[in-house]
Amino acid sequence: MSTAPECVLVTGVSGFVGSHVAAQLLADGYRVRGTARGSKLDSLKAANVAKNPNFEVVCVEDIAVDDLSAILRGVKCVIHTASPLAGRATAAEGLKAAVDGTMNILKQAFKAGITKFVVTSSWATTMDPTLDKMYQGIVLTGKDWGTVSEADLLSGTHTPFWNYLATKTLAELAAWTFAKENPTVDLTTSTVNPPFIFGPPHPDFLQVERGRLGTNGMVYALINGEPGRAMPPQLAPFYCDVRDVAMAHVRSLKAKPLENGQKRLLVCGGSFTWKEAVEHLDATRPDLKHRLPSPETAKPLPGTLSTTDVSPASAILGLEDYIPWNKCVTDTLDALLVAEKEWK
Repeated sequence: MSTAPECVLVTGVSGFVGSHVAAQLLADGYRVRGTARGSKLDSLKAANVAKNPNFEVVCVEDIAVDDLSAILRGVKCVIHTASPLAGRATAAEGLKAAVDGTMNILKQAFKAGITKFVVTSSWATTMDPTLDKMYQGIVLTGKDWGTVSEADLLSGTHTPFWNYLATKTLAELAAWTFAKENPTVDLTTSTVNPPFIFGPPHPDFLQVERGRLGTNGMVYALINGEPGRAMPPQLAPFYCDVRDVAMAHVRSLKAKPLENGQKRLLVCGGSFTWKEAVEHLDATRPDLKHRLPSPETAKPLPGTLSTTDVSPASAILGLEDYIPWNKCVTDTLDALLVAEKEWK
């Protein structure tokens, strides 16, 4: 006698990570119920993914306060990817969306009898929002945490990027506190903590909008401008391809913890600089030469780059062969070049 596939709720299914997570879940035979709001809801209903009988999208206008009991019926697991992007909210709004959104979904799902969760966090939560440890030549692990307070976040003295990283730390801390207070909650399958996420948007979901490229906007900046211009600012040079990030989320649903209880999974494909990316494109993509900045204008990194311990993700998830940065960059640009034709 056949049984119906498990239903997984994916919050923020219209987003970059959420769409790839949903696609991999569907490919693995799960049913997916995704949350979206506003115009994204109608757009998803008209997208290719809506043709899949195992996919449905439901309206959640504000995940921080909405009653989610109806959409949680029949759900076995929750993957929470929804989070405000840097620069699109005030510090208070970002805090409410990140922390209250995480806690609302965890508490209501737990009340509904759901105990298996995967929460999208960030590699940056291993250090202060100033990214102070990035150039100290150390190994960053799942035991490392940044120090940040709600009062500091709300002080109004920091950049939107600092605020965003702070909300990620406070949201993840809140999730782990909830898991500790409710031991039957299975955050074994845990928080997934990637650095900057690049990669091609999933073609079966929403169309790529020029003003909503997210982190891929940094990759697009490599070909968006006058030739020979100065290099874009070098932020954290660590990356993980969105397809690997999605794989980590999906594999987490069936994973078991290590004997030492490690549950916080750093995923990282390594590091590269914009200078290396431009030199790669210059050598391999003659069609883009006239659009590239000058690598000679790149500034050296300010110190010895730290590294990331991804061994727990390897042991728990079997995630070992990450998509190389050069393929990630090329695939991302190829997808954006297709989308670009619709922008003009």
